[in-house]
Amino acid sequence: TPIPGVDVRFQVVAGGGMVAPERTQTDSTGRAFTRWRLGSPSGEQHVAALVPEIGYPLLTFTATAQSPTPIAEPDPAPERVRPVAVVSRPFVVGGTFVCALSGERASCRGGDDRGQRLAGSSMSFTALAAGIAHACGLAGDGQASCWGANESGQLGDGSRLDRSVPVSVSGDTRFSTLSAGVAHTCGLASEGQALCWGKNTHGQLGDGSHDDRTTPGPVSGGQRFGQLVAGWTYTCGLSAGGQAFCWGLNDNGQLGDGTLVDRLAPTAVPGTFQSLAAGSAHTCGIAAGEVLCWGSNTFGQLGDGSTTSRPTPAPVRGLPAAPVRLAAGAVSTCALLADGRAYCWGQNVHGELGDGTKENRTSPSPVAGDLRFRSIYAGGALTCGFTTDGVQYCWGLNQSGELGDGTRESRSVPTKVG
Repeated sequence: TPIPGVDVRFQVVAGGGMVAPERTQTDSTGRAFTRWRLGSPSGEQHVAALVPEIGYPLLTFTATAQSPTPIAEPDPAPERVRPVAVVSRPFVVGGTFVCALSGERASCRGGDDRGQRLAGSSMSFTALAAGIAHACGLAGDGQASCWGANESGQLGDGSRLDRSVPVSVSGDTRFSTLSAGVAHTCGLASEGQALCWGKNTHGQLGDGSHDDRTTPGPVSGGQRFGQLVAGWTYTCGLSAGGQAFCWGLNDNGQLGDGTLVDRLAPTAVPGTFQSLAAGSAHTCGIAAGEVLCWGSNTFGQLGDGSTTSRPTPAPVRGLPAAPVRLAAGAVSTCALLADGRAYCWGQNVHGELGDGTKENRTSPSPVAGDLRFRSIYAGGALTCGFTTDGVQYCWGLNQSGELGDGTRESRSVPTKVG
């Protein structure tokens, strides 16, 4: 069904070049247009189309330039800081806390044992990311700042000191998006380069070593990504062409390469995907209208009807229609369908599946309440979603007031925030 007036952002992710306009809206037929001028004189080049509210590339476009020589046009003056188009992400769920943007001001609720609730900051952000006990924000120019736990350098400021107010990530790099695990953070810079910092015991920084970093360092291999997702102790990236790569801890097959061997650099996952989501030790992706998952499956979080872990992607069984978005908690997974219905599976000890029970599910179970959602988010043992009319609901663990309903009582059905 054509939907007019939807914000769309076009972004060059490989090969240079430019698009104009970079931001537009769908017209009365549901279409959005841009003009793409190729950059490199030869080879594959990629542009991604994103809906900022969703955050990941909905479509990617590929062109192959075959000009024998570059177009004779003077290069622009060199810039010390290369600008990027920040992907809007106004709401994130951490381990026991939630952060949201109101305008460009961030506020957080829930756990605050490491300063993650963000006390007294007036900084402006257009996108957020949350780990287990730390969070980060991106300013409009792509400058990253982080706060919360920092024992492994996951805040990226060159120290190991916890911070209750945002501190700037070191260096001149500007990021388009960030993702955070237990004690590491990764971001995409211009043209899709990935950089990571923080804990690296299992290679989750992807730089070929086991050494922690307190400032950003490049992921090895030279791949260009359109999306990054950080699991608890591993990381995955999705290229503009839909190829997934993962690196870090692989004790449950969460890297999807068919082994249980940790990887210190990006390793290819079989298949082609439109988007990815990562939990504590499981990964899921949307591929050709279905969900594929791999990794740990102790609580049924892979959704294949079993509790057998998988080192390669396996299809989720029981979704009634194709998904448009995924969200992964620690050991649970949720899918959002095009009609706004939400389904969840995996651990349900705290009601994080939202189906009115506390029974684990090895296949998708509908979220209770006959609500229709436009977005869904998960982290730790809680899940939140915004309905099509913009009302926020949360369910699951509420030990620190992270559900936002004024209590500390966990909920097994969607509960209105505020």
